[in-house]
Amino acid sequence: MSDAPRNICDKEGCGRRRIVITMRGQRGEDHWLVDGLRERGFRVAVVDFNPRVSLKVAAPRRGLRKAASLWLSWRGARLAATTDSVLVAQNYMAAILSIFVPAPRGYGRAPTVGLNMILMHDGAGLLPRRTLHRLALRMPGTILTVNSQHLADRYADLLRVPSNRFAVLPDCWPVGAVFQRPTAEGDYVFVGGKRRDWPTVVAAAKACPEVPFEIIARRTDWPRGLVPTPNVHVRLDTSASVFYTALRECRLALVPSLPGGNLGLLVIIHGAMSGKPVVATRTPEVEPYYPPDCSRLLVPLSDSRSIGDIVNRLWNDEQEVLFAAEKLQSHIRAEFSPQSYLAELAGIIEGLRQRVPV
Repeated sequence: MSDAPRNICDKEGCGRRRIVITMRGQRGEDHWLVDGLRERGFRVAVVDFNPRVSLKVAAPRRGLRKAASLWLSWRGARLAATTDSVLVAQNYMAAILSIFVPAPRGYGRAPTVGLNMILMHDGAGLLPRRTLHRLALRMPGTILTVNSQHLADRYADLLRVPSNRFAVLPDCWPVGAVFQRPTAEGDYVFVGGKRRDWPTVVAAAKACPEVPFEIIARRTDWPRGLVPTPNVHVRLDTSASVFYTALRECRLALVPSLPGGNLGLLVIIHGAMSGKPVVATRTPEVEPYYPPDCSRLLVPLSDSRSIGDIVNRLWNDEQEVLFAAEKLQSHIRAEFSPQSYLAELAGIIEGLRQRVPV
């Protein structure tokens, strides 16, 4: 765990652009987000959660994640309050929880930005989660970032909070990313991730009997009784390295979303980085990642026929695979860079400061 704040000076003679940023399971001082904000003139202190220490007392993994969020919320909120800083939480739940941390005596609550909010619409504990989000977002000086204006409007309506509690900040490709030259190599279609529309994938594979499908799913997501067709190979609960190796080595990738589920943007971004065309469910959040001449890669929700048609078409046309991969990669590389992300985030922080002076 981090020690005392770094790069935040005493109040006398110090600029006003101070940030406390919380991170979970990383060495925050070495993170690109910290470096990028410092380059833009912010004074940044880092509160991180060191798993090498915490695992001794907070295993298993789920317990560690909860312990990390609670500790980051407490430490980050109180440090931001006492240093006249804006609190930026890389994990948005740490921002939600920080709202309920009492400020030290003599100080007010710090303005807070939580990054990349994703609120599922089903599952266990849905009502308590929504209630927690609603209470936190009704507090002034709180902003959560989302991937699109559509999500901002949907969450505002769902939680019955003002829409200005959300700011649009699309996911970017990772710093240091290596963009592979697009190729038509690979001997399978890759489908993987959390909360995918697996029945639709299996139905689409049935319509493409000559095309091998490689699926990597979470065991808890795989529908009971769903039997894959002979051309579908399923692996459950693999490591991240196995997952992304399978993505890099495919001919094309598929991201079939469920209503209100995980959008699969990281898979789309990594697929494009690997030089692969990525067929995805058309949603307002996903559409900006596709240039107009790649719109045919977007398919309607739960439409196995459309998926089967585009998979068959790409599988049998290497030139179209190359064209789609090149266009998708070029678009994502130009429009969703870390530099753009940092510029947008800096604007969100400055806007919050103007609304809630610190």
